[in-house]
Parts: sequence; C-alpha cells; structure tokens
Amino acid sequence: MNKIVFIDNTSEHTHQSIKNKGLGASEYQYYNLVEQFSRICNEKILCYNGVNNENLELNNVIYKNIRYFNEITIEDNSIFIIQRFYPIEEKIINKLNNFKSYLWIHDIPHIYIFLGNNDPII
Repeated sequence: MNKIVFIDNTSEHTHQSIKNKGLGASEYQYYNLVEQFSRICNEKILCYNGVNNENLELNNVIYKNIRYFNEITIEDNSIFIIQRFYPIEEKIINKLNNFKSYLWIHDIPHIYIFLGNNDPII
C-alpha cells in the first residue's frame, strides 16, 4: 500500500479539533478526509500542518509540524493530499518532485511546481 501524506500549510487543526468550528467548508472537508482515511488504512497516516505538538498521534494519524517535512524520508509512490501548501523552500520542492503520485484538492498556488516546469497554468 502507498504511504498517504496530508499537507496543509495554514491550519493547526486535527480531524478531531476541527469539529464544530466556524471554518470554511474546505477545511472541514479536508480534515474529514483525514479522518476517513484514518479509519480504513492499515498504515499510519502522516499529516503535516501547523500543529504545535511535534509528535501528536490521534487514531491512526500522526500530526507533525510542517517545518519537519523536509527532515523525513517518504517512500516512492506516496500519495500526497495537499491543501494550501506554499512550497517556498527548495528542499521541499525537490522532495515533492521526486515522487510519482500526487493528489491535490484545494488552494494550491503555483501548481506548475508539481509539473516540473516553470510555465504557469491558466
């Protein structure tokens, strides 16, 4: 099975803490998706966001602060489910460009970074 990695640069929420919050639908849907995957996956799921706890584990999900993303090794064919990711660090851009599987769902500026060229998408 592929490793599933969620990335959200702008949220400090977890799939439990976001419930009953007055946030936009995309945030709720995103963390609802995290929760759904946590129920069906046999492996641990990684979620990189703004969470302050370095190694918070809830259900089957390990939450890590986004600043730790460039320090880890992820297997090939990982599936990235990305919301509001601002890839400004070259190390992070290079890491993402080395993987074969991507899935993005919302609010990603500069999509061309994932396509391996510098042509903007219109």
